[in-house]
Amino acid sequence: MKRACILATAYLLFISGCVNPAIIPSQAVTSTPTTLSTNTPDPILTSTVIPTENDLAITQIVLTGLHASTGMRGIYGFDSNINPLTGLEVTDISKLNRRPVLTKISNFPPEGRPHAGLSFADIVFEYYIGEYMNRFLALYYSQDTPKAWPLRSGRLIDTQLTNMFGGILVYGDADPRVETIITRDLPRRAISYSLSECPPVCGQATHSATGVWVDTAAVTEWANSQGMDNNRPDLSGIVFDSVPPSDGIQVNTLDIQYISWNHGQWQYDPETGNYLRLIEAWDGTNTYPLIPLIDKVNGKQVSFSNVVILFAEYEEFSPTYHDVHIWQNTSGQRAIYFRDGLMFEGTWLTSDPYKPVRLLNKNMQPMTLRPGTTWFIIAGLNSSFSSLSIDHYILNFAIP
Repeated sequence: MKRACILATAYLLFISGCVNPAIIPSQAVTSTPTTLSTNTPDPILTSTVIPTENDLAITQIVLTGLHASTGMRGIYGFDSNINPLTGLEVTDISKLNRRPVLTKISNFPPEGRPHAGLSFADIVFEYYIGEYMNRFLALYYSQDTPKAWPLRSGRLIDTQLTNMFGGILVYGDADPRVETIITRDLPRRAISYSLSECPPVCGQATHSATGVWVDTAAVTEWANSQGMDNNRPDLSGIVFDSVPPSDGIQVNTLDIQYISWNHGQWQYDPETGNYLRLIEAWDGTNTYPLIPLIDKVNGKQVSFSNVVILFAEYEEFSPTYHDVHIWQNTSGQRAIYFRDGLMFEGTWLTSDPYKPVRLLNKNMQPMTLRPGTTWFIIAGLNSSFSSLSIDHYILNFAIP
């Protein structure tokens, strides 16, 4: 147990960015621990002030309890064959010995639907781009898709998310102001339609609904051929457990409402343990009924193991030109987690702009996701979240 605590201490301090593990003293003088949470079967963290060799006070975070299950992964890091973004073992380890590929996928205009390749992403970020429209940034790591489609323009938030996950960004084009930031923050790790070849980026007319697509495996090959630094990044930080926390609320349906004609929904499927995505239909009736979102590549309904809402500050410069404060969230904002048909309140923050987001539960302990894929919805701080019925909730997106 003592060795486990030491390992957990070093790991958690490392991912939090509090201190370099190398300076943790071998013989720490500890005070009486202050328990942050009690009476729960979930991991308990205690904080202890430790004097260092330089007499700097460090808060030591010690894991003092685990689930009875053996399904937890991430507290002590990950074995080389475990995908740190899903907590799952991969059969082809070479997939993990590279940078993730993050690809922009359009949701509007609707003529570009059904989308292609979303089912193969380990993570998808959904965010607002203005005029009541949203867009997706799909992250491919343990799997690839021959067609991520339709490819569209980059946004300011993309550079932040790409750096946090050590990835390569692929996008159609960008506003000159955005292009300047992408070039500055992602030197040699950003591939635009106009500066690439086919493969990896194929098609024509990136401003059309159906013009351009990406072969994500070819992105890796192209990056290697260009001498790009494509080594495996440190993606530790997210924690997974096959057993859900004990304090969840049963929620089977989550609506995401931007406006009447832009409305998505997640429905929990108890047979698979995943959430199935629905999207509004443009059938000419102006009623926009919900229909399954089908992936054009495999013909299956898009499904994800976890759905997470991250509340963040949007800064609007013009109706279609925004920044989203991802890196700046060092003190924490609200997060709402959905896994195993359950909903949990919590907090998310960014302790390091070059590490994945930190996901915490309501007790400020690591929130455990279900092993598998995750869909993140980045909502404005003024967005409302409320119940429509006992197991049906809705997020109404809003920014100032």
